[in-house]
Amino acid sequence: MSLIIENPGWYNITNEQHHAQRAISSSALKKFCESKKRFYHKYVARDAPSESYETKFLVGTCVHMMLLEPEKAKLLIDCTPHRANTKAYDKAILDRFPNVDLDHIDNSLGRFMTTSGEHVYMLSPSVYQMVQNMVKSANEHKLFRKLAEPCVAELSGFAKYRDTWLSCRGDLKSIPEEVGPVGYFLDIKSCATLSDYGLQYQIFSFAYHVQHLHYLNVANLIDGIDSYKAFYFLFIEKEYPYEVRLVHLDASDNEMQILYKHYHRKLDELIDNSISGDFNEPNKQGVTRVRVPNWILEKFTS
Repeated sequence: MSLIIENPGWYNITNEQHHAQRAISSSALKKFCESKKRFYHKYVARDAPSESYETKFLVGTCVHMMLLEPEKAKLLIDCTPHRANTKAYDKAILDRFPNVDLDHIDNSLGRFMTTSGEHVYMLSPSVYQMVQNMVKSANEHKLFRKLAEPCVAELSGFAKYRDTWLSCRGDLKSIPEEVGPVGYFLDIKSCATLSDYGLQYQIFSFAYHVQHLHYLNVANLIDGIDSYKAFYFLFIEKEYPYEVRLVHLDASDNEMQILYKHYHRKLDELIDNSISGDFNEPNKQGVTRVRVPNWILEKFTS
């Protein structure tokens, strides 16, 4: 049954229901910042080809579920030693998940759709062990566990800005009654390296800072200005021993004002373009100059 959000607030709904809403998410805003045309085809015309499902998505989904919703993970994730595309593999899936539709077009790389419209996951023993090890490393980070304890997982937030719906869905959001007047978000990310420059590159090249700003903006529109001020990332390395690092943006008030100014400028531009229907890009003919970033120069001269 479809759901249409009519009032600002927090909603305990499924991921599919969340993404079915016509609202600007941080992912949509990041796509707009990358390319207006990509944004148009993915979120307006909705005629962009579906992204191919990759092993990294499978691992990421299972890590999130095992770490943040372990009881749900017990119901939806399992492993089998049988090779994919064999009768023994199909039998193992149906023995564990009897309502799986083995012929569903959305099935791919260990992810299967059930007749009730829910995904379940059948991993190889090696991938299953890797996911368990990543979750174990995260759970051994004492400060992460302390911050995660007074939080709720996968809660959807919707707010109005300029008569346009904005949305966020944090991995973990603090519960106001348990943490006091100032709340925070926690988000789980994987990364290749935990070096300072590796983390800087990942945060800003993948525009995680936009996610940070957007989530806090939506949350503060719902619960009141300055109700949420902090956003933490827990980065887990993709290779053994899967070390972890809890990260937040080390920015001065002036630097945060610059980031927020840019965020609101792009958000307003997205809304303006949506109203006008004009998503044309500037002329990209000719030669584009790319400057050497300061952090590269700092790295090579330090």
